Amino acid sequence: LVLGAEYQMEMMRCLRDVNVDNNTVGWYQSTYFSSFIEESCIETQFNYQQHIKTAVLLVYDPARTRATGMPLRAFRLTDHFMALYREGKFTLQAVAAANLPRSEVFEELPLKVRHSHLSSALLLDLQPECNLPAGGADFARLELHTNPFLEKQMQLLIECTDDLQQESSKLQHYERNTQRQKAAQAAYLQKKKAEKAAKLLKGEEVADEDTSSNPLFKPIPQPSRLEALLIANQMQSYCQQINAFSGQSFAKLFLLQSLNSGAQ
Repeated sequence: LVLGAEYQMEMMRCLRDVNVDNNTVGWYQSTYFSSFIEESCIETQFNYQQHIKTAVLLVYDPARTRATGMPLRAFRLTDHFMALYREGKFTLQAVAAANLPRSEVFEELPLKVRHSHLSSALLLDLQPECNLPAGGADFARLELHTNPFLEKQMQLLIECTDDLQQESSKLQHYERNTQRQKAAQAAYLQKKKAEKAAKLLKGEEVADEDTSSNPLFKPIPQPSRLEALLIANQMQSYCQQINAFSGQSFAKLFLLQSLNSGAQ
């Protein structure tokens, strides 16, 4: 992380030296099938938004070229999640009190890509070399074979489900240990109470016991719910992609059915 920051500062100095706009507006990350919602990504974007209020995350996903035709997406952390992440408390009670739904971790921003006139002219010059007819249609987008994309999405969704089950098991393990500790504390206090009553009957002096140093009364650390929140957000992203791609696939099938009916 330190080397990355030094490299960024050096690049900004070089851009400034050659009179190029060196204002930082965010950072970018490449991914595949939009599998970018991780704690490291959250931490980096949080640091950017802490120092640059308008910082954005650009995500490049080549798999979306086939599905939607737009491989770039722009994201920001929501203000609600920023406030919760700033506190650093992702316990079950803190997340429930914040009333943060899984859809409010990232907010997607509208993105518009514009080409300069020089790049458009270059593409026109390269068109004959690539054997692309002028104004030719991209019939590859009408491909009906959707199994690889959907299978990969379902596989990633199943993996996220397994990860979410592991996070749930951690929480259940914590709850069981807490119940055992409470039962052991109650039994210990009951025993001490009986011993105190017996000493009082004998006329012995009884001193109050300091339970702060007793390991039995040491609180059990609660597992963080951040990972579960991010996994749920990632699963929602996969479901949205499956929904969008399936909708396009049905549209292609209906189009093909209409063409076959017209041909007959």
